[in-house]
Amino acid sequence: MAHHFRLPGNPELAWSRGEPDSTELLLERKGIGTILTHDDDLQIIALGNAFVAYAAGNAALCICAAHSLEALRNLDRTQIPRFPHLPPNDGELVDPEFLSPDRLKVIFESPDGKDFVDCRLVDLHFQADNDLALLVVHDTAERGFFGLQMPLNLDVPRVGDVVMMVGHRLSVDHAEREESGPQVGEAAILSQSLEARRGLVTDVQFERSGKGQSFVIHTTFPSLPGMSGSPVFLDLKKGDQMSPIGLLSADLSDDRAENDQRIAGRSTVSMLWPIAGLGMMMTWESEEAPRLTVLADLLAREKVPNASRRSELDCNLSRSRTVLRFFDPAHGRCELETPGHPLASDQGVAVHIHPSRASVGPAKFSCRH
Repeated sequence: MAHHFRLPGNPELAWSRGEPDSTELLLERKGIGTILTHDDDLQIIALGNAFVAYAAGNAALCICAAHSLEALRNLDRTQIPRFPHLPPNDGELVDPEFLSPDRLKVIFESPDGKDFVDCRLVDLHFQADNDLALLVVHDTAERGFFGLQMPLNLDVPRVGDVVMMVGHRLSVDHAEREESGPQVGEAAILSQSLEARRGLVTDVQFERSGKGQSFVIHTTFPSLPGMSGSPVFLDLKKGDQMSPIGLLSADLSDDRAENDQRIAGRSTVSMLWPIAGLGMMMTWESEEAPRLTVLADLLAREKVPNASRRSELDCNLSRSRTVLRFFDPAHGRCELETPGHPLASDQGVAVHIHPSRASVGPAKFSCRH
C-alpha cells in the first residue's frame, strides 16, 4: 500500500517539497510555460503547465496534459472549430483530437525572472485517453527566446523509484479596475511559483483505470490544481541531466497529505511514450513546404534528444490509424492503437526508436503560422 512507502534517508516522510536550485531554476524558467485561455467575458483562466521538448529560437514544440485543454472545450458554446483540412466531427474520431488553438496562449518566464514571454499557439494535437498533448508555440516578439530543451526519456520507472515533479503553482486573482476609455471590467493578476516535489513510485499501470486513462505511474507526492502538465523526472541530483519521464496528470490525494509530508499523496503521472505517435505540420531546415512530422520521427532522427536507456518503440502511422509497439525490459511489451492523421502521406510513417547512449544537439525548424 502507498502509505508504507517512505523516502530513502528519511523514514518519516512519504514525500517532500522544495525549490529547485539556481541551475534548475534558470533552465525551468525557459523550459516550463503556463497555458492560458479566457472565457466569453475575457476573464483569464490558467489551465496548467507545458514544457519544451524542442527549442528553435522563436518556436518551440511543447508537451502538456490533454485535460488542461478541457476548459477550452467547455467554454465554447458551439462545436469546436476544426482546421479546414480536417474532416467534420462525425462522432468517430475521438482520439487523437484536433482543436482550434485560437483561444489559447502559453507564457514563459524570462531567465532573470522579471518579465514574461508571450507565445501564441499555432498548432496542437492531443490524446485524451492518455492525457497527453503536443503543442507548437511561437514567440510573438520574435526575440529568439527558445534555446534550451530537455531530452525525453521514454523509459518507465519501477515501483520504489524516487521521482521528482518540477512545475508552477498557479493562481489568477481578479480585481476590479477603474474605467479607462472604452474598457470596464476586471484586471487579472497571474501568480506562479516554481516548486519541486519528490515522492516514490507506488504502482505502474498499463491497463485502463476506472476513469478510462491508461499508461500511468502512481506516486506519493500530492499535487495542486494548476500543476497539471508539469514534467516529472527520476530523482534529480545537482548536475544531473533533466530528462522528463512523464507529466503530472491527476491528483486523488487525501486533503491532509498537502500539509503533512508523512501522509502519502496519490498523484498520477502520464507515461511519455504514447505521445510519440502525435505529429505536427512542420517545415524543416531547407525544405520549402511543411510536412507531417511525428514525435517518434524527431526522436529517431535525434532532432529531439532521446534520453531513454532501456526502452524501444516502433511507430507506424497512416491516415487511418497509428500503431505504437513499446518495449521496456522492466515491464515487457505493450501495443497502442489510435486513429491516424488525415495529412499522412500515402507511404505513411514507419519509425523505430532505439535506446540512446549519446546526447545530441539541436536542429532548426520553422512552424506554420
